[in-house]
Amino acid sequence: MAATELEVANLALAALGARQITSLSGTEQEAKACDQQFDRVRDSLLRSHPWNFATKRVELEAATDPETEWDSAWDLPDDLVRVLRIVGIGEDPANPVNDFAIEGRTLLLNGTEAPTLVYVCNSAAVTAWDSLFVDAMVYSLAAAIANRVTQNQALADSMLQKLETLALPKAGNIDAKETASRENAGSLARIRRSSLVRARFRADGKPPVY
Repeated sequence: MAATELEVANLALAALGARQITSLSGTEQEAKACDQQFDRVRDSLLRSHPWNFATKRVELEAATDPETEWDSAWDLPDDLVRVLRIVGIGEDPANPVNDFAIEGRTLLLNGTEAPTLVYVCNSAAVTAWDSLFVDAMVYSLAAAIANRVTQNQALADSMLQKLETLALPKAGNIDAKETASRENAGSLARIRRSSLVRARFRADGKPPVY
């Protein structure tokens, strides 16, 4: 399993047959491409599924209450990439709050008791990543940097195909089987439809050039 962002980046470069790097802050083209795309690709993958390794829960802190139709406002965590569920004080965790809104980095609710937020974060250390998520990250990063690093469109398409048909469905399927929850219901279908991958294509069906 990869232990650092650098190792993940080098796995992506290896998949492209490109030269390895010694730092993401390096001056070579490969390092610049990986550094530019790493966080964006990671967050996109994290939003695609309720990954167990990246799931956190926290009691929210009150925010400055805006003038809205809602009773209260709560600051969302800085590392939030996807809301899974919101549980009010004394409420059944199996029946989360469904009446809420998110505006910017603020959660709006009816009621004034501090809620607990269950969410997917982007702050999990690489060492905590599931090994199959690493595989998906490698192909996704490779696809994002392929044009810039290799100028090879066919190779970029190949990385996207491996992500779409192999790495991401496998990772999501096994992760979902390890937790029986309503968040996982339908997530595999969404992965198989590959909205993550389709979103990266231009109108002409080709991946964008970064």
